[in-house]
Amino acid sequence: RLLLIVCVVSLTYSQDCTTVDGTDGVTLWGVCYSIANTTILDLSNTGLTGEIPMEIGNLVNLTRLIIHSNQLSGEIPPELGNLVNLTHLELNNNNLTGEIPIELSNMPNYEYLSISQNQLTGGLTEEFIQNLLDYGTIERLWLDDNNLSGMIPDLVCDLKELGTLITLNRNNFCPPYPECLEEWDIDNQNCIFQT
Repeated sequence: RLLLIVCVVSLTYSQDCTTVDGTDGVTLWGVCYSIANTTILDLSNTGLTGEIPMEIGNLVNLTRLIIHSNQLSGEIPPELGNLVNLTHLELNNNNLTGEIPIELSNMPNYEYLSISQNQLTGGLTEEFIQNLLDYGTIERLWLDDNNLSGMIPDLVCDLKELGTLITLNRNNFCPPYPECLEEWDIDNQNCIFQT
């Protein structure tokens, strides 16, 4: 039985597959994806369940990772921070929990980050916002419909000045809110201070 369990786990999350084009690959959700040649991975609305495998961070040439509208659960793996070529990361409309990994803010090419409609907790830190500002490329930051709490850093105003669209609606953020945020940016908060 133990051998069978080990075999099933290695089939689901192994890094030792070879793709049809002969390149090294990573097996994710039963499919072997080329490490060198996979630039877009769109598995939205495909019924994925379970956790996002940390091995997805080996697909270093990804520019778009789109796995929204599934039943994914667990925490967002910090290994997604290895995907420095990402322009789009869409994890919205799943059942993801835990805090937003700081590694998600260290992306030099981000244009679009959507992790709304999950069950994420923790806060939105100044370090996270500052990292996004340091690259200055993000156009959309969608964090609405989670359980994020605490204060919203004033640094979000610097993002807004760059033209970033930010949604923080339906979370647990507490006032005072940064002056640059309009009512529709922060609508329907249920203030809960972090401990």
